[in-house]
Amino acid sequence: MVSRTKSTKNPLPPKERKNVVQKIDYKASKLFFDGYNKIAGTNYPLLFLEISGHGILWLALTVYFLLFSDVTSLVQQCALANLLTGLVTDLAMVGSAKVAFRRRRPTYAISQKQVATVEIVDQFSFPSGHTARVVFVACLARHCSSGALSVLSDDSVVVITTWAALVAWSRLALGRHYITDVVAGGLIGAANFELVAGILWLSPAVVQVYRGTVLSYIG
Repeated sequence: MVSRTKSTKNPLPPKERKNVVQKIDYKASKLFFDGYNKIAGTNYPLLFLEISGHGILWLALTVYFLLFSDVTSLVQQCALANLLTGLVTDLAMVGSAKVAFRRRRPTYAISQKQVATVEIVDQFSFPSGHTARVVFVACLARHCSSGALSVLSDDSVVVITTWAALVAWSRLALGRHYITDVVAGGLIGAANFELVAGILWLSPAVVQVYRGTVLSYIG
């Protein structure tokens, strides 16, 4: 009678399986990074894209145009107010996720330094905050191109969507993030838009009252 011998090769435990996924993510992201840097002679276009999607810049410009610009109509103010709402919820969602997962940024990046960052949060890479932000902005832009809140042309939406895709791509080319960071950031950005558009949306009348109240306080 022939006895069957059990294989000595055991299935990978959960921790090891997780490590395999991380290794694939790392290698694919590194290939993306190396591929760009072999072709490109400079990173300045990528750094421009990085700055263009920075949270502080977007918050500052949105507050300025919402409160202090005379060129915005009530409908435009409504779009800006909801943009501001989404930028705030974006910070909360991305910041909470980064602190929870605490994934370190790629070590192969040319420089780990970014402009005007909060070290306690921005030392972590998962998810990509830039990607979450620009995806939200692109979704909001599309929403603001039709219906009663038609403040953007279709051409503007195409430009904004293209810019958002380039910013997301630049996060990999700069070595700031892994592929899974960028994918997760995109999903959070889309979810953030659904939250703002479906639950937190401010009507023009509400925006007018809030804006007037804030302006009266700051004189």
